[in-house]
Amino acid sequence: MSNPANRLREFGEFRIDLRKGLLLDRGQPVSIPPKAFETLIALVDSDGAVLSKEELMAKVWGETFVEENNLTQQISLLRKLLRDTDQTYIETVPRRGYRFAATVRDVAEVTRTYTKELLIAIAVVIAVASIPIVRFAW
Repeated sequence: MSNPANRLREFGEFRIDLRKGLLLDRGQPVSIPPKAFETLIALVDSDGAVLSKEELMAKVWGETFVEENNLTQQISLLRKLLRDTDQTYIETVPRRGYRFAATVRDVAEVTRTYTKELLIAIAVVIAVASIPIVRFAW
């Protein structure tokens, strides 16, 4: 399962930004419908385990009744968006369900918050380092 503190996950050329609800392909946002995104998250969070169609439908649609065809459409759309023609990412396991087959990496978010004091300290260090050293002969 994904660590809630880790809001970024990567596989192949793709990155999922859970905080922003984005799928990125080589850094560019991919237009993805909400249910397809939820389906992708459910698969990625399964850590390589096979999820039955019933499990996936419960994770994505909850208690809402939907036809199995809805899940099939979301899987098909995801494969198209991920250019997954050979099931590198989403593997169909006959008579069992689906499995996310790719290695998923958690990515630490780098956030930079500079306080006024830190910026002043950096400026002082730069100023001191740039003072020329003059040697006097006594």
